[in-house]
Amino acid sequence: MKSNLLRIFFEWALITSVLMSVGFFVWFFIESHSARGYETQIANAQAHLQGDRNFLMSIGNDVQVYAKTNVDMQRFLAALSQPGPAPVPTRPATK
Repeated sequence: MKSNLLRIFFEWALITSVLMSVGFFVWFFIESHSARGYETQIANAQAHLQGDRNFLMSIGNDVQVYAKTNVDMQRFLAALSQPGPAPVPTRPATK
């Protein structure tokens, strides 16, 4: 006949294992649903960002068309397209 203490230990181990499995399943289910919600938020943000980019591109195109008839705008755009002077380091590099 088996020991009652050993049987009780294995029963509690089995009960604990089942409860932990259920708990981990619930945790995984909740986290996966929240991750799907985050993916939806990211997709919405990307769509909004693309709309902003399209708006800025249309503004840029309008500025280019306007610059064809306005000399001041041509000078302004030329100044923007030229790179500025390289930054001067404050102290010499040591080797």
